[in-house]
Formats: sequence, structure tokens, C-alpha cells
Amino acid sequence: MSTTKTARFLNFGAGILAVLVVGYFGIAALALRDFRQRRVTLHTEGASPLTESQAIELSRDALKRVGEDARLFEPATYDHDKTKFYARNPFTPYSGSVLWHSLGDTSRYAFSVELEQAGSEVRCGVGRCK
Repeated sequence: MSTTKTARFLNFGAGILAVLVVGYFGIAALALRDFRQRRVTLHTEGASPLTESQAIELSRDALKRVGEDARLFEPATYDHDKTKFYARNPFTPYSGSVLWHSLGDTSRYAFSVELEQAGSEVRCGVGRCK
């Protein structure tokens, strides 16, 4: 091979390698960004612990505020009777979580919304389930 052919071959190889490296880091950054927990602060009337229906509505609102289309998801039950949606922390009644799955896909969870209440303020952490 002549020097110009070798140089063109090396330039082509370096270009392909650069595209692969940039693509790898781009995909890794998107994956890390997608699984980070996003925080939202909402307000409720009163300071008593949230009821199950309040927790579901607040977690739905939190999903909307982080940019998710909440109409595509429904809350998931966590008990054997399939009647409970808000998993309250047994030691602190002012915190708990609501799991969400895609409509019709009850086999895996899509989002988890952690709710922590301080007075009338409810801090919500929305994270994608892995």
C-alpha cells in the first residue's frame, strides 16, 4: 500500500472509532439520565397523613409534572388481594410510594413515585423502575 492509501485507511478507521466512542458515551448518558430520580414538590390541604386516593392523585400529578403522559399508566397493586396501591411506610406514616405500570402490562413496573409529606408539602421523587 502506498502512503496515501495507508493514510486514508487510518483516517477512515479513526473516523469510525470516533463515531463508535461518541455513540457509546451518548447512549450511556441517555441511560443514566433516564433512570435518575426527578423531584417535584406538591401541596395538599391539611397536614394529616395522606389517604390512598390522595397519594394516587399526587403521584399522578408528579408524573405529569416531570413530563410523563400519566394517561398511559395506572397504579399497580402491591398486596395479594390486589386492593392496595399506596405502600405506606409502617414506621413513618407520612411517607410511602405508589408504583405505576403501563396500561394492560401488569407484569412489570414502569415508575415508582416516592412521597414524603411534611405538613401540607409533599415531596415526590419520580423514578423509572429498572
